[in-house]
Amino acid sequence: MKKTFTHCLLTFLISFCYFQLTYAQSTKSPQKIIIIMMDGFGEDYYRNSDMATLNKMEKEGLFKVVPSLMPSITNVNNAAIITGETPDQNGITGNVFLNPASGVEEYMEESKLVLTPTIFERAKNAGVKSILFSCKTKTVTLLNKGADEAISRETVTPEWIKRLGTPPAIYSSEINYWMMDAALYSLKHSPELGLTFIHTTDYPMHMWAPESAESKQHLHKIDEYLAKLIKAAPDAAILITADHNVKHKNFCWDLEKALATCGISIKAAISPEKDRYFKHHLGLGGSEYIYLNDQKDSSKVKQALLGFKGVEEVISRSEAVKRFHLMPERIGDLMVLADSSTVFGHLENSESDDLPASYRSHGSLYEAQVPLFVYNARKAPSLSYFSYNYKLASWLYQPVAQKVKVIPVDPMATGDGIKMIHGTHIALYNPLKPDKHKLVLMITGTGSTAYGAIKMDSCFAEMGYHVITLDYPNNINSIICKNSSDSTSFDHFREEIVTGHPVSVNTDVDSLNSIMHRFKKLLQYLAANDADGKWSEYLEGGDPAWGRIILAGHSQGSGNAGFLGKLVPADRVLLFAGPQDYLAKFNKPAGWLSAKGKTTPSRYFSFLNQQDPFNVNKQIANDMKLMRMDKADTLHVWPGKPVRGHQHILITDTPTPDGTQGAHSSVLDPQYVNVWEYMLTAGTDEKPAKN
Repeated sequence: MKKTFTHCLLTFLISFCYFQLTYAQSTKSPQKIIIIMMDGFGEDYYRNSDMATLNKMEKEGLFKVVPSLMPSITNVNNAAIITGETPDQNGITGNVFLNPASGVEEYMEESKLVLTPTIFERAKNAGVKSILFSCKTKTVTLLNKGADEAISRETVTPEWIKRLGTPPAIYSSEINYWMMDAALYSLKHSPELGLTFIHTTDYPMHMWAPESAESKQHLHKIDEYLAKLIKAAPDAAILITADHNVKHKNFCWDLEKALATCGISIKAAISPEKDRYFKHHLGLGGSEYIYLNDQKDSSKVKQALLGFKGVEEVISRSEAVKRFHLMPERIGDLMVLADSSTVFGHLENSESDDLPASYRSHGSLYEAQVPLFVYNARKAPSLSYFSYNYKLASWLYQPVAQKVKVIPVDPMATGDGIKMIHGTHIALYNPLKPDKHKLVLMITGTGSTAYGAIKMDSCFAEMGYHVITLDYPNNINSIICKNSSDSTSFDHFREEIVTGHPVSVNTDVDSLNSIMHRFKKLLQYLAANDADGKWSEYLEGGDPAWGRIILAGHSQGSGNAGFLGKLVPADRVLLFAGPQDYLAKFNKPAGWLSAKGKTTPSRYFSFLNQQDPFNVNKQIANDMKLMRMDKADTLHVWPGKPVRGHQHILITDTPTPDGTQGAHSSVLDPQYVNVWEYMLTAGTDEKPAKN
């Protein structure tokens, strides 16, 4: 059955671009789906327990022991199972991470950190209602997007307490039974629910070994609940896997303290295992991210770490990205892997410690094998499809359409002397879409990674454009120049970032790491390594073919895109929420804005929000200088409504639908795909500039 949805693809469905699709599971008579993520359920727990129902499911359905993802911890694997994507795509690399924007260690608990759609969002787009049950609140706050209802022990509503009583303590096996009872209740009383996701806690596994009587009793009771689920929904497909195993560990290192004892200072050592459920594992796990003060320290730190008992491997960020499919901007410079009996994490009073015989944890490669069950599922893929645990439900509610191809590229791989600032560059295109034969170069704002405009980039790719978003030096905010008594402050700031000429006192960018050089080397790299992408079309004599390239930028990036448009004859320039280059002491726009340039002024377009905290009136004044206007030709626009006219400065006052983005970022929301399309295609009397 075909349906048309307003949406766009990142690696699958994202809202607001348009195309025909069909779903892998028919929405005419969708099968009810029950997914269970049994936290900490390794095969040894299964084989040591009396689980007659699960034995039946193994024999009558599909069964396989599969790898889980690294680090072998809950967030990484749960996010991958719920999105059907690896961490390099969904963005979840641990229970905690060092936020590159703030430089502060933060829990990964907010849904905005998830960069790809959840199964609940896919189900909603297929017309299927869903519910999420989790013992752990972090799952509900991180992975609930699209779910019609989401319940955890800490967020349970009075209605649920009235139905089933107060949930037991989080540090108990009984909380798993309560969640199973809640799932059974919803199956019996809410027949409209088509997707039920249940996430148990691994507290029992942290407390008891597989062969213990307590563990056997706990899992036997879980098995009884599986029988009840089958009875309550006999036609439902039941899909089960785990995030990791749990095993005994006897020794711990505090790697930051241990390195300090060796006279080596680092920025941070972060255990991705650390979460708010301290009693489970004390925040200790079998892998750790190391953040360096200086990249030059890498070899020295690596050699020191390899000298510590229990450290099995130390790998670079690029190797960790390649080997474990991690998002580079959300992991450390180095990743440390433990042997089977060692963990890493913060210790209060020592650099190392022996652990008690009862201590059990995970996070290493030694806990990264789990069972996977697919029972009574219509049109499930063959057993060979399930190569990892995250593929458990990745085939459900998927549009039968080619995904946008997203290519992450390590900047350091593109040329000598080029540094990684935040993470990878990204390049996108959709090989099934009619090719526009134009490339959009997107330049993000202050502190943003290349993934900062991924939804917009994906929509551009769905329209048939090739897209590149650069990782580049953008940590210094351009408004540092606002109150300068030097009228050329903004001019020099832009020139150094875009060209690498050493002219600014406010930033330090060499020619190899300038926007122009990084873009050129990335294009050359793509042309040499992705022939199917036809990137060579955007090169002439080894240099960018600017007449086929559209420059775009958000916030600080809009100023960089505008400045670059002065230097090269681009097809057009798209400015989002900027530039901010207004000289307060001179009460006028920066000089570079009105300078003659190689891109035709009538091919500049801007999109602003009336409520932007950076002052929309000054943004308009800046844009008018770029466009050589004496009078602003502004036009108010709305989400989803056709943009009619010939104006170049487009203004909205509409926030994002979910309220997650402020006015300054709202112009990047896919609800405005109608505005973007106008900016990309609006005609002028002049032809695009040629090289």
